[in-house]
Amino acid sequence: MASLSQLDHNLKQLSLNDVVALNQLGEKHQLEKKARIDIVWFVLMNGLAMLIITLLHFDGILTDYLQIVLALITMTIGFLTYRRGGQSALLGIASVMGLWALYYLLIANILQGEINGRSMILGTLQALLALFYIQKANHFASLQEKTSNIIYNDLYDALYETLSNSKANSSNQLLELQEIMQTITVWLRQPYSVILLKGEKRLFFDTTQSFTMTIKGQDRGGDTLKVDASIIDRMRVCSISRHGWLRYIQYSR
Repeated sequence: MASLSQLDHNLKQLSLNDVVALNQLGEKHQLEKKARIDIVWFVLMNGLAMLIITLLHFDGILTDYLQIVLALITMTIGFLTYRRGGQSALLGIASVMGLWALYYLLIANILQGEINGRSMILGTLQALLALFYIQKANHFASLQEKTSNIIYNDLYDALYETLSNSKANSSNQLLELQEIMQTITVWLRQPYSVILLKGEKRLFFDTTQSFTMTIKGQDRGGDTLKVDASIIDRMRVCSISRHGWLRYIQYSR
């Protein structure tokens, strides 16, 4: 494992394009992780729930058989794409959503002999979700292409290992935030701030100084403060020590 001084040296050797590529690699890892979670909840669990509900209320009509077939197809696609991960997982979700959209928008209405408002709403939502995940899959493919260089993968892993295993102390020039599900450590290394999201197992290099914090509500004193922290692409509600807040004020001047 490299030292923090070696880490600083490595960062100074990187071009801005290299650092952007590292951020894209972190985004790709996060998207792949999220895709697997969505496969479990939106595909496997939904497919299993649909199968159980249909069997419990089985009347032997054509609709019941179709729902059983669709549930089995859904679970099969879920198992196969979960193992592959990445773009396959995202496209797997999109294909399942597309199948259910087709069922609700077309097949269910034909079988019922009339246009059903509930089926139309469900089908429209499924179609929109299918388009959303197709867009996600295309974005993942773009990230995959941009970060295909093995150097970026090795460098990202080395940087993550260094920071995640380095002991935090005042000489490290860091800030530590507590979010609901994770600890976020902001390493004020040169020439970039490097943000370690432990729960997400992700690094983010703040090349545009987008990391900002403001006190949430009123400062009521005490050793900790509630802050709104802008990290990556969204605002996060976090807790920070009074000492950490003062260090941030000094850093942001």
